Amino acid sequence: MELAVGPFCRRVSDLGKSYRMLRSFRPLLFQTSEHVASSPALGDLIPFSIIIQFLFTRAPAELKSPFQRAEWSHARFSQWLDDHPSEKDRLLLIRGALEAYVQSVRSREGKEFAPVYPIMVQLLQKAMSTLQ
Repeated sequence: MELAVGPFCRRVSDLGKSYRMLRSFRPLLFQTSEHVASSPALGDLIPFSIIIQFLFTRAPAELKSPFQRAEWSHARFSQWLDDHPSEKDRLLLIRGALEAYVQSVRSREGKEFAPVYPIMVQLLQKAMSTLQ
C-alpha cells in the first residue's frame, strides 16, 4: 500500500488517522470473527461501527446489514454515512438491524442465532458503553 501511495505523498505518516485506520484494518480481513473482536485497534484506531459493519459481511443473508434492512443502495448508504459522522448514530442504525434479526428469528420460532451475532452484540454493547 505504501508503494502505491508513495508517489503522491512525501511521508506516508502525513496521511493521518484514515491511513492508520486502514493499516490497522487490513490484517483483520483474514482473521476469525472472534479475533477481530479482540483486536486492540478496536475503538481507538478503528471505530466499532466499522468493525460491526465488516462482521455483517460474514453473517448469513438472514442477518441483514443496516442498508439491506432499509433497502438502500450502496450509494444511498454511503450518503447516509457522510451525513451522519456521529459514531452514536451509526451504532443506533446497527442496533436496529440486529434487533430486526432477533425478531425474524423469533417469528420463525428459531432456536439459534448465527454464530457471528453474539460477537456483534458484544461489540455493540461495548461501543455504546464507551459513548456514555
